[in-house]
Amino acid sequence: MGRGGGGAGAGARGDAGFYAGLEAHDTLEGALRGGRDVPGSWSVVIADVVGSTRAIEEGRYRLVNSLGAACIIAAVNAARSPHDLRGFPFVFGGDGTTLLLPASYVPRVLPPLAELRTRARENMGLELRVGCVPMADLIGAGHSVTVGLLDQCKMRKCKCRGRYEEMESSSAGFVPVLRGSGLEVAEQWVKGSSKYEVADASAGAEAVLSLDGIGGRVSQDAVAEDPQGRQADKVKRLIDGLVCPLRPFETTKGADGTMLAVLAVPLGSVEQQIKTWLEIQRFISSEVSDPIPIHPALMAQQGKMGKAGIPQYDVRIAASLSTKSWGARAWERVKLSAKMNGLMRLMALCCFPPEAKAELGAVMATHTDWFKIDGALRMVLNLSARECAAVLAFLEKLHKGRRICYGFHKDRFAQVTCYVPADGGHNHFHMIDVCSGGYCAASVQLKQQLKAAKR
Repeated sequence: MGRGGGGAGAGARGDAGFYAGLEAHDTLEGALRGGRDVPGSWSVVIADVVGSTRAIEEGRYRLVNSLGAACIIAAVNAARSPHDLRGFPFVFGGDGTTLLLPASYVPRVLPPLAELRTRARENMGLELRVGCVPMADLIGAGHSVTVGLLDQCKMRKCKCRGRYEEMESSSAGFVPVLRGSGLEVAEQWVKGSSKYEVADASAGAEAVLSLDGIGGRVSQDAVAEDPQGRQADKVKRLIDGLVCPLRPFETTKGADGTMLAVLAVPLGSVEQQIKTWLEIQRFISSEVSDPIPIHPALMAQQGKMGKAGIPQYDVRIAASLSTKSWGARAWERVKLSAKMNGLMRLMALCCFPPEAKAELGAVMATHTDWFKIDGALRMVLNLSARECAAVLAFLEKLHKGRRICYGFHKDRFAQVTCYVPADGGHNHFHMIDVCSGGYCAASVQLKQQLKAAKR
């Protein structure tokens, strides 16, 4: 790829800044049309929970959802870019994630993902599939991936811009816009062949998994120590806590309102796909009032968390991924639960006055990935019954016109999993999905429609 004496290595080093160098757009059309092809030295990493649909049917939705988010945080921490999320693009998919990595990040990120897979298998009974497909292979097969960048904070005039210095260079409010046949093909290759599967960590190898910053931060003294000292040898940086200190957000659109998760794949040429995405966005903007699922008013409800307590499944997730000892996991659940309950009571009493909650809610709305594209349009919308019926009727009209295939899932609640760097200030980011199934449940209908469309 390189020229002269630099060779391919020089080209790969030059490509490392590809994503950070993208122009950020304040409109979806700008992000779609202003995207650039991912360099051949990069790789597509696919991580998803195998059998997620069945796990959700068994009531394990929150475990599946948090494990998908954990893949992103583990990768960000491994790449050592917790305060600059523009190191590489990622999209949260509910039961997994898609990562695009420069060559220098691949050897750093894959071992932690393999360790995460081992812990999920041994402690949660969930199988995490992790695969890495070189862009060079996709390009050689005639496929590409294009990345654009949408500045949600600028588009929605977020309060963080112009007020908090760290946000001027942060990308917490930036959303990558991914398209191209390479995304679908990479997923097919990972699921259909062991060639691209990421191997398990070698026996006795030092683990490098770090999930610092997921949800509420828990200090080091909250992490159970292995009585035999093995934990210190195997884990470089202990987990601060896979616990989101926010309870599920309920729809604000009345007794018959709903949170709606939508997956929509446009059909046709690239230009036709772009027009379809933009048409859907325009419909949402014109027909739905305040569709963002995290509303500032909802933050006032979070003060009740101190009395209600932290949901047990959140504590179990933190304990499961932080140690392999059953006794240590049980002890850590107790310590995490006590610590987080105390923290939330303190926040409710003195640290989070109503005006601060309102401001945090306003910032969270634009730091949440409620509208994103990774080949498919993914939306979580806060809708009234009338708005929901209108959105679904519009999507069905596009489907009958052979312009999209889609799936959806409804629930009164949406759940966020938070990424909050230890000293990141307002550099926080929130991954959202609809409770009880979300994107994973919506994908069942989507796959059926895609299969029918290929006949």
